[in-house]
Parts: sequence; structure tokens; C-alpha cells
Amino acid sequence: PRPRELELARGKKPLGTNGGPPMRRGWTLFAALAAGLASVGLCNKFAGSFTKPRRTLEFIGMYAFGVDPSGKPVGTVEMNVTTESSDLVIYLFDDQLSSWPAVQAEDMTCEAASKQSPDGAARYRASVNVAQGASGFSWSESIEDKLRPRFWYAVLASRTCQSLVSASDYAFEFRQADGSQLSYDETGLPTFRLIMLFVWGAMTALHVAVTYAYSPWKPAQLRWLTVPMAMEVLAQTLLTAHWMTKEGNGVGSPGSEAVSRGLHELALMAVWSILVATSGGTGVVRRQLFGSDNLTSMVGLLATLGIFVMELVLVLWYELARDPSSTEFIFDSGAGITVVVLQTGLGLWFLVTARWIFFASSDPDMRDWVKRLAVVGMPAFLVLPIAAIVGAATPAYDRLNVVEIVMASFYAAVVSVIMLLFQPRLWGEPLGKFYRPEGSLAATVDPEGLSDSALAMLREHPMPSGAQADALLEGREYAELEDA
Repeated sequence: PRPRELELARGKKPLGTNGGPPMRRGWTLFAALAAGLASVGLCNKFAGSFTKPRRTLEFIGMYAFGVDPSGKPVGTVEMNVTTESSDLVIYLFDDQLSSWPAVQAEDMTCEAASKQSPDGAARYRASVNVAQGASGFSWSESIEDKLRPRFWYAVLASRTCQSLVSASDYAFEFRQADGSQLSYDETGLPTFRLIMLFVWGAMTALHVAVTYAYSPWKPAQLRWLTVPMAMEVLAQTLLTAHWMTKEGNGVGSPGSEAVSRGLHELALMAVWSILVATSGGTGVVRRQLFGSDNLTSMVGLLATLGIFVMELVLVLWYELARDPSSTEFIFDSGAGITVVVLQTGLGLWFLVTARWIFFASSDPDMRDWVKRLAVVGMPAFLVLPIAAIVGAATPAYDRLNVVEIVMASFYAAVVSVIMLLFQPRLWGEPLGKFYRPEGSLAATVDPEGLSDSALAMLREHPMPSGAQADALLEGREYAELEDA
């Protein structure tokens, strides 16, 4: 998450202390918390004021421009500053090691920004002295790059480094050569999100139709899965609207983006919960027949909730401490690595509990189904570890769109296969032995009402066939059960 988005969308000054530079508050903090570990893009318009000066250098914003080997401009930066100061200068830096990274290495001081690099060239790539006056000072700079896409950084500073930055109003707008206000690392995201909206809409419609109209029986997992899939449709709708709008105005709808990211994270947690509950025996193993609760499922669900909360706290802590001008990948930090370890650990718990079901079952069909559950379910816990690997191998100027596309596509594929796993007409057929139209056998059998011979049979065959289950429900004797 990057600052200023909500304030810009409303035409207001950024939130800050004493009218100074924007702080990471409001929707920015909510977006960080709600987004969990999803990628959130830049705001590409920056506006505000420094009415109560505090520093000799103020970072305004960053933006990635593309590349043109022929040397034509790849974009423009338009700036307008209103100030009474006669000692104000605008600096534009790029991401070459001798430019903005060198300033960052020296704590982003005014002196570090204004001095020359070791090769004798200025660290900044463009600069202009701001003329004072109530009417405002305007400046437009064309950006060229023949080698590769780069991040560019806008800064307001004291020209002499002797006075504090003071401006009653400023506005910076970045734009690509084709007129788009999307940063280079956001290119293609509006179209991709539109595609994902259609994908999730089709998946959810198919799931609802098959589950509620055609399935002869409905495992609890199918009903539960409807909730996260509906949440994803809403999340994709909000994200599509945000990116489509942002392409034209550079701001989009930060509130909608924050809500959509939150919905996505909640949906992901719901999918984890369904898998963990299933691997713990819920809807699969009738432990209630022996007077025992599904303790394994409950422990797994509590662990899922705890890990989810811990991840959000870690991400929020990372965002609060993060330099807004940094391109550091979250998974290069201690917080990101901890999140990957937590999710991988939850996935291992899922595999261990699924193994318990496998060895508890004497039904070969059920054993095959549990194997598929492990193979299909485990990737749901690897969404962020895969994102970490992909992001680490991708340059910063491509990271946002690459990670978003890989994560979203992989997650949609995983959920689609999980949906098929529980369908009775496909892989879910073994579960048909344990479900009736009114619910699971575990919910309909009273162990106190079974004869000793029936209980003995049940202990010998903890996973009875469908005919045996019917006989149990009718309270037949052991011999009749054996014949059935």
C-alpha cells in the first residue's frame, strides 16, 4: 500500500502531522491490514501541502516508466507547486545506483540529494528551481530511457539545504507515453482483473448450479465452498472497477481496493478452514459415534484463525516500518519470511491430519479420495510461498503485475479443482457412502440406540459401505448387516 490515495480521490490534502507530509493512516493502514500479503499498487497522482515545514527534503512519490530503444519519450511528469519560499527545488531521480539508491543510503537528506555522485555527475536526473508566487509554478519533464524500465522518484527540497520545505499546495502527475496513468509495473492489470471476474463468475455459477440443482447429495464442504467463491466474485468486481478507473485518473478507488483485498484474504482463510476441517475428519469420519467430538478439526480451525491473525499483524507492522520510497519485496523481510513459514506449517498440519484419515479407513475408495484431497488441497497453502519465489526472481519494475497474475491464476485453478474434489459425480463419490440427503451419517446416528452387535460391526468396519450405513440407520442385527 502507498500513501495519499484516498485523499487524492477526494481532492483533499493528505493526512499528516501539522499539515506536513502524508502519514500512513486511514485507508492506507486498512488496506495493509485487509490486503494481508496481496500486492497493492501505487497511487500515480500526488497532491498535498507542507504548510508547517519540518524537513529540508520531502519525498513526494515514485512511479515506473517503460522503455523505448529508439530514444523517444516514455512518459512525462507534470508538476505544480505554490510556495512563498525562494529556496525550493524539484528533483527527479531514477533507480540507478548512483541516483536515488545513493540518496537512500545516506538517510535521504537534502545534502545527499544535492551533491554529486562519485563519477562527478549529479545524483538527480532533472531539477528545476521553483519560482515563488501565489499563482503556482508549473513544470513538465519528458522521461526517456533506452535500456530498461525504471522507477522515478519526485522530491521537493531546499535548494541550499538551509531552509525547510514549505508549500501551500503541490500536485505531481505521472503519465506513460500512451496516456495511461498506470505505472509500468501495473500494466495489464485492468484487463487481467476483468478476465478474472469472468473466470470467478463462471466458476461460481457452475458450482451453485451443480451443487444445488444436480447433486443427489450435498457434502457440507460443497455448501461451505459457496461462501468464499461468492466473496471472490465480489472482490474481483471491486478490483476490476478500481483498476479500470485508475488507468484513466491515476487514483482509482482506494476504498474499493482495500475492501476487495480484505474479501480475498477472508475467502482464502475460508478455503484453508474447509480443507483443515476436512482433513481433521469433519464430514468424513463419524467420530461422534464413539462419543467424541471432532477435536482435530477444531484445533486445526483455531490454528488457521491464529495464523491468519498473526500474518495480518506482521504485514501491518511491516507496512508501518517500511520506507514509502523503497521497492523492497515483502518476502525479503523478516515479516514476509515468517508469514511463508506459518503458511507452510499450516499446510503440513493439513497433510498430517489427512494421513490420519487415510490410515483410519479400510475402504480403498476412501483412501484414494484422501490421497486426492492431499494432492489437491496442499497447493492452497502454497499460494504465498509461490508468490515469494516468483517475486524474488522478478525485477522490481515487473514484480507487481507478475506476482498478481501468478497468484490470482494459481489460486483460481486450485479452488476450481477443490470444487471438483467434493462433487459426488466426480472425485467425491466415496463421500456418498457417508452422506444422505438430510446430512451426514454422523449427524443421524445415535450410538446409544445401536445394539452391541452393530457397534461391534462398526468398530470392525469404521468406514461402512452405503448399504451397511442404511442398515445401521434401521438398527438391523449384525448378521443382517454382514449379508447386506
